[in-house]
Parts: sequence; structure tokens; C-alpha cells
Amino acid sequence: MTVKLPARENDVARLMSQGLSNKLIAAQLGLSEHTAKFHVRNVCVKYGTSSRVVAAVGYAVAQVLETKPLVPA
Repeated sequence: MTVKLPARENDVARLMSQGLSNKLIAAQLGLSEHTAKFHVRNVCVKYGTSSRVVAAVGYAVAQVLETKPLVPA
């Protein structure tokens, strides 16, 4: 499943995959905690889950697959 995220949601997903809380995501990106939570919810919806852990793992796996081909060239 390929998920295309806007730039801000991509930043949020990257920080989610590093285990940051909404509060720390907000601080890192200069957002309010409410706005960070809004973006976290959007990332979860786009990954088809209500779990931030599942969405973060999905994002991390997608990043690995995007940078490393499945079949050697």
C-alpha cells in the first residue's frame, strides 16, 4: 500500500516513527499540540488505522522500501 502524504504530514509521520509524543512533535515542528494531534490523526487515517504505532511502522517500512529495491539490480 503506497500512501502519499503532504509535506507536513510526512514530517509528522517521520517524528511518529521515532516515537515522539504529540507534545514533542509539536515542539519540533513549531506547532500547537492540537495541530500536531490533528496531523497525527490524518496520518493514521491515511494508513487505515486508529493506532499511531501501526501508522508509524507503516511509514517506516515504506521509507525502507522506497530507498532499497526489493530485487537486486
